[in-house]
Amino acid sequence: MIIKEKIVRASIAAAEKEIKEIDTLLNATPLSDIIRLDIETIEHVKKIPNEQAVTYLDKAIKKRKELLALAKKQIDCTVEIIPRKVDLQMELADLVNELYFIEQRKCK
Repeated sequence: MIIKEKIVRASIAAAEKEIKEIDTLLNATPLSDIIRLDIETIEHVKKIPNEQAVTYLDKAIKKRKELLALAKKQIDCTVEIIPRKVDLQMELADLVNELYFIEQRKCK
């Protein structure tokens, strides 16, 4: 593998990884997950003794805070990451084309 091909393949992998992270953030549903978590917590706490309920509630509160942080991040940066995703997709297409030409030159 030539150096240019290695660089192109590494760039493709990095772009795909970043696009996947952006998609994960954009497709997350933290608010509905919070509602679901609250309902499950209420139902579960009704069924268990008070000593166990405290431990379970601590875990639920921690998970709820994580989901709230994700919701805040999603709200705050959605406008900025959509253009970034578009740029990455265009860059990825260019890199795939470049890799195709590199592979075609190797076959000759």
